[in-house]
Amino acid sequence: MGMDRAAATDVFGTFIALVFLTPFIGGLLADRVLGLRKAITIGGLMMGCGYMGLAIPGMTAFYISLLLIIVGNGFFKPNISTLLGNLYNDPEYKVSKDSGYNIFYMGINIGAFICNFFAAYLRHNYGWGFAFIGAGIGMFIGVIIF
Repeated sequence: MGMDRAAATDVFGTFIALVFLTPFIGGLLADRVLGLRKAITIGGLMMGCGYMGLAIPGMTAFYISLLLIIVGNGFFKPNISTLLGNLYNDPEYKVSKDSGYNIFYMGINIGAFICNFFAAYLRHNYGWGFAFIGAGIGMFIGVIIF
C-alpha cells in the first residue's frame, strides 16, 4: 500500500489492539441482546465482507475493511467458543468437553495451515486481491456450514 514503516506499524498495532478488545463487547452484546448464533452469523458475515473489501484499491476501502474485520471478530471469536462450551453443559456430555474442544481447535489449526497454501496460490497466480477474495469466500462458506 506504499505506507512508510511508522504508518504501517501504527495501523497494524491499532488493528491488533482492537481485534483483542472487541470480543469483550461482542460477548456482552451476544449475552444481553443478540444471542450466540445471531452474533456468530453477523460476525462471520462482517469478516467475510472485510476480507473481500481488502481487494478493493484505495485507503478508504482498506480502513473500512479493517473495521469490518475488527467488529466481525468481536462478534465471532468469543461467541463461537461459548457456543461450543454450552453444548457440553448437560452432565451426560460433560465428559466429552475436552474432546470437543480438541476437535474444534484442530479444525481451526488445520484450516489455518491449508488456507496459507490456497492464498499463496491465488496471490502468486492472480494477485493479492484474489487472495483476499478467497479468504472472504472461505468465511462465507464457514457461515453457511454453521
